[in-house]
Amino acid sequence: MDKVQEFISKNQHQFGYIMQEASRQWIQKDPKGALTVGPCNIFIQEDGGYHELQDRLEQQQQEIRQYKRALEHIRDYDAYSWSNDRQFIDSRIKEALGNKR
Repeated sequence: MDKVQEFISKNQHQFGYIMQEASRQWIQKDPKGALTVGPCNIFIQEDGGYHELQDRLEQQQQEIRQYKRALEHIRDYDAYSWSNDRQFIDSRIKEALGNKR
C-alpha cells in the first residue's frame, strides 16, 4: 500500500473532504479536463451541475404545461365569439380614430 492509499485508509471518515480536495487541486492543474465527482469540470462550468440542470428542466416543463393549457384554450375558443370580438375591437378602433379607418 502506498502513502496515499494508507492515508485514505486511515481517514475513511473524511472521504468527502478527500475527494473534494483532490478535485479542487485537479481543477487548478487542469481546468478543462479535471473530473469532479462525475462529469468534467468544464461541463459543469458551462452547463451547470446536476441540481442546476434539474431546476432548469423543471422550469421548462412548467412552461410547456402552461403553453399546452394556452393552446387548449385557443383550440376550444368559439370561432363565432372570435368574429364578434374582432368586430367589437374594430368598432372601438374606428370610434377612437373618429371613423377614419
